[in-house]
Amino acid sequence: MSQGGQQEQEEQVPRRPAGELVLVIGNLTIDDVVLPDGATHMAMLGGNSVHAATAVVTGGAKAALAARRGEDFPPGALAVLAAEGIDLSGLVDIPGPTVRNWVIYEADGRRRWLYRTPPQRSAEAAPEPADLDPAMLRRAAVVHVAAMPLGNAERIVAHVRRQAPGALVTVDTHESWDSSVTGRVLALARTADLFVPSLAELARLTGAGEPADGLRALAAAGLGQAVVKAAAAGAYVLEGGRITRVPAARTVVADSTGAGDAFCGGLAAGLARGLSLVESAGLGAAIAAAAITESGSLRLLRPNLDRAGIARTARRLAAAAAEVNPPAADPPADGTEPGGPVNKTGAIASRDDSVAGDTAGAFGVSIDHRTDGTADGYGPGEARDSTGTATARDDSGAGTAPDSAGPGTGRDSAGPGTAQDSAGPGDRYDIGVMRREIAMIPGVISDVLDDADGQVTALAKRLATRGVRHLWLTGCGDSAFAGLAAELAFQRHSGLTAHPVHALDLARYRARALPAGSAVIALSFSGKVGRTTEAAIQARRLGHHVVALTGAADGQLAQASDEVLLLDVPTLGFSPGTSTYVAMLGTLLRLAAALAALRGAAGGLTEPLARLPGSAEATLAAAAEPAVLAAEALLPAPWVAFLGGGPNEATARFGAAKLFEGPQQLGVATNLEEWAHEEYFVTSAGDPVVLVNPAGAGHDRGIEILSELRFMAARPVVISDLALPAGGAAGELLLPLAGRVPEELSPVTACLPAALVGFHMARLSGKRSYNFPGEAARLEHYETIHRATVGEPA
Repeated sequence: MSQGGQQEQEEQVPRRPAGELVLVIGNLTIDDVVLPDGATHMAMLGGNSVHAATAVVTGGAKAALAARRGEDFPPGALAVLAAEGIDLSGLVDIPGPTVRNWVIYEADGRRRWLYRTPPQRSAEAAPEPADLDPAMLRRAAVVHVAAMPLGNAERIVAHVRRQAPGALVTVDTHESWDSSVTGRVLALARTADLFVPSLAELARLTGAGEPADGLRALAAAGLGQAVVKAAAAGAYVLEGGRITRVPAARTVVADSTGAGDAFCGGLAAGLARGLSLVESAGLGAAIAAAAITESGSLRLLRPNLDRAGIARTARRLAAAAAEVNPPAADPPADGTEPGGPVNKTGAIASRDDSVAGDTAGAFGVSIDHRTDGTADGYGPGEARDSTGTATARDDSGAGTAPDSAGPGTGRDSAGPGTAQDSAGPGDRYDIGVMRREIAMIPGVISDVLDDADGQVTALAKRLATRGVRHLWLTGCGDSAFAGLAAELAFQRHSGLTAHPVHALDLARYRARALPAGSAVIALSFSGKVGRTTEAAIQARRLGHHVVALTGAADGQLAQASDEVLLLDVPTLGFSPGTSTYVAMLGTLLRLAAALAALRGAAGGLTEPLARLPGSAEATLAAAAEPAVLAAEALLPAPWVAFLGGGPNEATARFGAAKLFEGPQQLGVATNLEEWAHEEYFVTSAGDPVVLVNPAGAGHDRGIEILSELRFMAARPVVISDLALPAGGAAGELLLPLAGRVPEELSPVTACLPAALVGFHMARLSGKRSYNFPGEAARLEHYETIHRATVGEPA
């Protein structure tokens, strides 16, 4: 693999404020609603600022609202927003009435809007720079300028630029911005950081009929970034000269009012949280999809809203994003064709670019579906045709239907390609693949633990029927680590004795010694690893039942085994394995729970397993910023030691492996106790040491090792769900884990900060893709690890 080049020098820009605050600047309205049956709901809260702000908090960021309200604004109308923690100190009271509308719903789903206040009142109630609190502007990471008259938007953006130069400014479009003001709109868009028109508004501004053509016109006009809300087509992202389509979340529409504002709020929340532009667009699309299943400006604050499900959908939409007309890429190393997803049999599935033509339910949206009809209008002051979601008039309960990403690689060892060490976001070799796959992990855990097709439960029953007492977990690389990480869960709950053993050792040294009542689970996501295949062959030859845990139903490992436990995990390209490792580990933990259930002892795992996707999501959020700091600390070191005990010795091995595979730096994994007997002698002051030490049986020994590291003036980086003891050394870092995860499940969350650190070290080292030096090196490497030579066991 090639070493990463020098990191590019970045232009000096004002430092962005710390935190995740989004300031939404827009309007407030009072809506009097008339339903098709004649029922009325008077004085309902409305306005683009409310739709956007509720989307911000749904997206996991903090929100503040700046808007004008009239003398007749209903007392208590904003109490729900305040209870949600939305900062309302930026509201300005003005003389005269609040903008008020009749909203009339027809039986066929159409809506009509009638002004109750004079039409010019909308302009009078639009925000002005003098309304904005300078202190709030300085605290905001993102300032979102919602749809408003053009003059107001121009004055506000210029004011924000002067008062808060470090804030990222996003601008939505207004229906009055037509072709007669194109020059002014483009000048405003260049002043902002991110322009967010709808597809119809983009067409009016540029005259282009296709979103990609319109974005190219914006790029030619000097815009570096833009996101187009394209309704059923999803969203199109312009960034760095490339155009990427983020697919829509397929859902059933009850009320599309404010969908575009919900998209913008979710987009702003993602940017404030530090997500990439594509990831933020995925979050906006997922939140808009959830919003339109109900009515009212406060629908995103309803108690039964599944925010974790929305977040999983967001990650999957972003992961399924595809570059529009990307440059040609080298064929993948596994011989499959580019341009389509790999299905369970390894065949290339056809790609249908229309959302409705994709496989419904491939990724679930955790929202309530309704069939009240499709509303196609937008209220005054809102952008029309601006939803980032696909709409459907049926009640099929379809999930999201993204364009699946291209084929993945075997993750038992790193699977880079041979492209040059420079790649864009659409490249399957780009280092961003690793980051996107890490973001998918909570959803992957949820899918694995669901065991929707019952294959894990059925396997548990077959193992019990066969009288299996010893379960041998074998593999190479990440697959071997997964077996080691799962051992404690089997020991505590399954009634079986689990034996993690490397595939080479099982094939050549242990095969003849397996006792009666043994079964082997051979792990290889690619299904191609030679030593794991050999271990399966040797075990079967000696009369033991072999199960292949793999993502390749017809791979050589599957053919060498008695049965296949199939993993269906979306992979996005070539990168160090992260989501596939967690999928293998999660499947083993699910099997331990299924075996425990057969013994009537599932209670110890049922609840913590159900919490595990949320725990993973919380861990990723909590560790995001500390992981960057840890990567900066580790990168200059000539080598990094990773320490772990019990199931988290596997986490230490996984963390060290990500250094080999990502930044290609020396990582040394060792048992927590062995460090004191060996690596201690080569650890010096200032050396970084990663200590994986969550709560559990070995935690107190980990604290003793931490004390020794402090005494030596080393630089500990601790992965734990518990606070560190007082007396920390300068530069000591904590990578926090979500709490309430039992030790036998903790490798699932503990590996996530390690994965993030590996990614950021690769990024900071200047790497842009994961590659071999050349084609000959790639072929030789894969031939070495895939060759299934069968030797004579000892």
